[in-house]
Amino acid sequence: MINRKSKLIVIGLLTLMLSVTGFAQKHGKGHGGMGGRHLPVLSKAKELGLSEKQVKDLKNIHHEFQKKSIEANSKLKILELDFKKSMMDGASEKELNKQVDNIASKMASKRKLHIGMHFNVKKTLSGEQWNKWKKSTHGRKMDKMKRMKKGNKHSMHKKM
Repeated sequence: MINRKSKLIVIGLLTLMLSVTGFAQKHGKGHGGMGGRHLPVLSKAKELGLSEKQVKDLKNIHHEFQKKSIEANSKLKILELDFKKSMMDGASEKELNKQVDNIASKMASKRKLHIGMHFNVKKTLSGEQWNKWKKSTHGRKMDKMKRMKKGNKHSMHKKM
């Protein structure tokens, strides 16, 4: 039988994982994230001076990333669903911990997939284009941080 402390920890982890994945699905997963919006660098194609080949390569990178992301997301959802069922069925602590490890591993795989895409984009751009891209994205992040320091928080952070 699972002791009370272990059960609470597992329930807490499950709640956290489900809320994070639910939030990500609801809010578009950031810049192209795991869900399918455009690849941000393509919106700056003219500004960065991307060639037709680079644009085509970047679209292919993004397409492959989206396919792998959809697959990873569906596998994660299945693992989470199986975990919920195991909790309801009173699985052992050992079995639940194994399932939590599998879920964490799948989440890490999704992050690694994103990192891989990042480096594929970097390989596609010239050094000058990459630096220009980094500078433009870093600038947007700095502007957002300045707004937040002034109290102009994103709507998500405002009190209701």
